Amino acid sequence: MLSVKNLHASVDGKEILRGIDLEVGAGEVHAIMGPNGSGKSTLAAVLAGNEKFTVTEGSATFLGQDLLDMPIEDRARLGLFLGFQYPVEIPGVTMANFMKLAVNEQRKFRGEEPLTAAEFLRLMREKSAVVELDAKLTSRAVNEGFSGGEKKKNEIFQMAMLDPKLAILDETDSGLDIDALRIVATGVTKLHTPQNATVVITHYQRLLDYIVPDVVHVLYKGRIIHTGDKTLALKLEKEGYATKTYGGAILGNSTKTDLSHAIRSKTNVEFKNQIADLVCQMVDDGDHLMIDDSSTGLFCAKKLRDKKNLTIITTSVELVVELANVETWTILLTGGRLKSESLALVGSQCEKYLSNYHVDKVFVSCK
Repeated sequence: MLSVKNLHASVDGKEILRGIDLEVGAGEVHAIMGPNGSGKSTLAAVLAGNEKFTVTEGSATFLGQDLLDMPIEDRARLGLFLGFQYPVEIPGVTMANFMKLAVNEQRKFRGEEPLTAAEFLRLMREKSAVVELDAKLTSRAVNEGFSGGEKKKNEIFQMAMLDPKLAILDETDSGLDIDALRIVATGVTKLHTPQNATVVITHYQRLLDYIVPDVVHVLYKGRIIHTGDKTLALKLEKEGYATKTYGGAILGNSTKTDLSHAIRSKTNVEFKNQIADLVCQMVDDGDHLMIDDSSTGLFCAKKLRDKKNLTIITTSVELVVELANVETWTILLTGGRLKSESLALVGSQCEKYLSNYHVDKVFVSCK
């Protein structure tokens, strides 16, 4: 249904998405989790067609059509729905008129006759019951004077009315109390069918207690760095992004340094390339790195050959030989005084040297 490949996007010249790959099939529920600022909302906005963002590379197809080449309204007509994290108010436009226009525009796009007044009112009563939306709200201006919970209920009511093929819900649970969360999430679940798909963006497992995902993705610094089943969300909820080791990556803390990333050694070349690209990006961002002397660590080090003024500490003679001709690097086999602003610590034994140096962030690889 949705196929995203190597998607890059920027805003005001700053790259936010740095190579997103995502496949969503009919009948599936995907959850996207990750720290603040990782690019989750940007991904949703780019797929929906927000012109604030510029796609610089990659592709996205929806129902076999080029999504990125479509104007916003055609994406909606085709069946793409975005539930906003912060729903906007539209003064002077009643919910009933707003939804009637939207529903009939979709019907027109599909070559169907518009709903009669009686048919529309019957549909609106049926769908408002899904999220227990007060009937009085449909006669008021869109979201004007609504509480936070009412706005989120209204988002899912609109979703129910439009019956999209793909719903992207951007932190629908934010600002909801326990009862409102239950009502909204249960409404989303009721609307799910084998013919549609849902992508849920959230920070919290509590939403996923109601909207149970088939797949959970972890997005960090504009890339999906790990994908797992629903148990991944449970682990993240329990241990947090700052301490949890999951599959191919670790976000953790140490008493001596901030262990901001770690990658397990893999044999898959594509996975190694993803790791190496992330390592290069972190160096460009000024982060300090540490890579081990596994085959993956060596692969990453080779990718860094064109970077300037890196100091390498390693226990791997093979890596020293491999990189000995990189003139701008300082390569130490055991330890030494660190001189460069960008730092790569390479070697599975080099953690014991950290107490001797001032290191802000470390990229750790685990065997």
